[in-house]
Amino acid sequence: MTAPEPWSHPDLVHYGEPVVPAALGPTEVVALLVVALGFDGRIDPDDELTQIAWSDIADRAGWTYPEAVDAIRAHYLESDGFVTPAAVTRLIRARRALVERERAKAEQLAEVARHRELTASNLRPDRAAHRARLRRIWRTLTAKEST
Repeated sequence: MTAPEPWSHPDLVHYGEPVVPAALGPTEVVALLVVALGFDGRIDPDDELTQIAWSDIADRAGWTYPEAVDAIRAHYLESDGFVTPAAVTRLIRARRALVERERAKAEQLAEVARHRELTASNLRPDRAAHRARLRRIWRTLTAKEST
């Protein structure tokens, strides 16, 4: 079985897009194990039990291939310990939560900006209408003074 080149997957990490988990195929699971093997020589991508275990957890947790590759890289960026499916799942969920918080914050900021714009536009009167109103007030005041 030939695995795709794990470092050049066409979908590598597009966070912020809606995640629709698709089951990882056997080739992608092997590719993930090859990525992990690059960091830790104890991993055997050809071991069928390892492939089945990782595939099962990937399906249950809803991994996508790009997220899983990124999580494996992130794991080895911070740790020299053996990567496990649980660690990958934890990192994927943490990243998804962060992206969701950032998206919600951006929506709130956009809503505040829209509110400020509407408020400011309501406070700024139309110049011509404003001048006409001032002229009416001025005429009313000057008319009272002349009588």
